Amino acid sequence: MVQTLGYPYLSESQRFNQYISCAKGLANFQMKIVYADIPNRGYMRIFGDNRMVKEYQTNILHNEAIEFNTTHALVIFDMEMDSKRSKGVLLQYEGKFIG
Repeated sequence: MVQTLGYPYLSESQRFNQYISCAKGLANFQMKIVYADIPNRGYMRIFGDNRMVKEYQTNILHNEAIEFNTTHALVIFDMEMDSKRSKGVLLQYEGKFIG
């Protein structure tokens, strides 16, 4: 489980880059966005092997599930400099080697 630095408190600096990889090779990743507070002009993007798997904008997410196969995953949460405050992100993930 990973989170932005200020989660769950309102903050103006809730940026987040989380790199995840499977050292053995291809893995099935199951991610659950337990909570994400994405303000206006902000976004959360999830990449698998350098391709975007999912993008979220301006929303509050609860228990959003994503599953994909990749060797490397990257989760980026950015509020943009002029966005209002956010409570940030709480993300749970698990990766299982599949070959």
